[in-house]
Amino acid sequence: MNWKERAIREDAGFSFQVGIYSRQTFTDGNVGLYEKKGGTDFASRAKDPRSRAYFDTPLIYQQMEAIFKEMSPRTVLDAGCGDGRAVIWLLENTSANIIAVDGSHRGLQKLYHQYLEGRPEFEERVMLVHSDMLAMPLQAGCCDVVWAFESLYYLMNDYEVAIKQLAELLAAEGTLINGETNAEFDLVLELLNNGPKAMMDVAGSGVIREQWGEEFLVRPLLSRKRVLNALVAAGFRLRSERGISVYPHLISFLRSRNMFVDELNATSEEMKDVFLGMGDMQDAKRVNIYISQKG
Repeated sequence: MNWKERAIREDAGFSFQVGIYSRQTFTDGNVGLYEKKGGTDFASRAKDPRSRAYFDTPLIYQQMEAIFKEMSPRTVLDAGCGDGRAVIWLLENTSANIIAVDGSHRGLQKLYHQYLEGRPEFEERVMLVHSDMLAMPLQAGCCDVVWAFESLYYLMNDYEVAIKQLAELLAAEGTLINGETNAEFDLVLELLNNGPKAMMDVAGSGVIREQWGEEFLVRPLLSRKRVLNALVAAGFRLRSERGISVYPHLISFLRSRNMFVDELNATSEEMKDVFLGMGDMQDAKRVNIYISQKG
């Protein structure tokens, strides 16, 4: 029995087709919307200086390097892997096996065809699973690290349930690394995009509505207190915190308002180097990264 067969639960009703385990049954409406949208496309956007991902992705990789240099994981669960931004880094910079779970079948197909197909040295290390966070067909203790970057926020009232499920999937003394959008940043963004009244409505209700095409993804204004309470309730001990800078999103905002476009185009590479050079001086955070140990 290989590592993939040991990790998957045969009673979960998932079938294996073209490199992906899938059941295509979702327990959360936001996941259905995400599936309809087609998932993420970081692979191409990270190469486009006009995209926020062009600036964001190197900062995420910088944080991953700092975090993973202190550990030697055997199996990493990427919970909400999209089209493989973190998976690619893990393949190239660690020797770990990777369970890549996402709610978009199309995103997993991109990952498979662009990076795994025809590369047995990578394909044998990655198991692709089409699922949401509340119904993952995985055995308890199947991994020793979970990476969940901006993937749990859509669960609204089930956020705590997802944290507890991730705890069950981790081996004893395993590590959870979850990146959650900073609540203060969410309020600032609401103010910039939609005005004072919209910001006050979000602050009062604790609910954010993100327009995706003609529909809306509804997610919580996720406070640091709520995240920490969820971690403690699931049996985690917070070890440290890191973060991703707000600056790439501010550049994206300027572009959306057609401001300083020529300067942005002319200095994109230099700006990326400036952001990377800031390192841990990034106090203005778009995403808080919590690093916690089970038990």
